[in-house]
Amino acid sequence: MVAPSRLALVVATISALLGIGMVTAGFYYSIQMFSTAAPAEDLEGGLTGLVSVIMRLVPLAVGMTAGGYLLDRGLWSLLKLREREEGLVESAYSP
Repeated sequence: MVAPSRLALVVATISALLGIGMVTAGFYYSIQMFSTAAPAEDLEGGLTGLVSVIMRLVPLAVGMTAGGYLLDRGLWSLLKLREREEGLVESAYSP
């Protein structure tokens, strides 16, 4: 069986990497979305284009927020695990 601290380390690392991937994919798709957008010819086309962009942008924003949260929590837990390891090592060798 895997030790709890080892399992926590694996989960935190996967969470951080998944968060990085989600944020990177979000940036890539948002750049692709805005680079291929054609300018509108009239007001009605402009409003339709705006609604279309918002409908495509909201899921990207939610995904990037979720990715940022995963990245933040993964890095925070890695930091706490490292602090716990250093605390255990220091307490083991102190008189």
